[in-house]
Amino acid sequence: MRHRFITIAVVAIFGFASESHGDTRDLQQLTELLVGDYYSAADGGVRAGRPIYMRIRTIAAPVASTVALYAEMRHDGVAGELYRQRVYLFDSDPTAPIAMQALVFDDQLQAMGLIDDPDLWVRSGWTTRLALVEGCETHWVREQDGFMGRVDPETCVITGKRGDRRRIESKTLITPEYIGQLEKGYDIDGRVLFGNETDELYVWPRVK
Repeated sequence: MRHRFITIAVVAIFGFASESHGDTRDLQQLTELLVGDYYSAADGGVRAGRPIYMRIRTIAAPVASTVALYAEMRHDGVAGELYRQRVYLFDSDPTAPIAMQALVFDDQLQAMGLIDDPDLWVRSGWTTRLALVEGCETHWVREQDGFMGRVDPETCVITGKRGDRRRIESKTLITPEYIGQLEKGYDIDGRVLFGNETDELYVWPRVK
């Protein structure tokens, strides 16, 4: 999969059409809810019998008017093998919809230090790249006592390793008790390639 590389100087690329607009209180409440530790059941891991431990932390953002979170997932527990690492950026403009851009660091090993040093990205000057492609932003709206985020398969279209075009959809429900997640992939005509066709969210209980 080809990714467009971007630097920390141009990552604030939000501004999407949406019927729902947030405010600074919504963004603050959303990011505060997301921060924490979550531990999946053994059958929820990407490898059979191996649960996933996820940690999300607030970090200093290197771009003005953005809010940043660092997230990492590890097999088996907090000290296990790294499975996925992301930095999430939110535009803090209260007149815009709440949208989240997912980035990855070029050096994952260095970025692990953000768990204990939230200012490390600002000091380091690391470059980042989009986790997927433009159009794969997560848009958030309020949902009961939490928020629901969704990546739209109409705009999130990636190119597979064999050159095939795929639509990606994801849903993330954050509440005080858990994160619920769903990821699905479709071919360009909308036939499901992977993911739960019933749209049931997999629940990660909050443990910290």
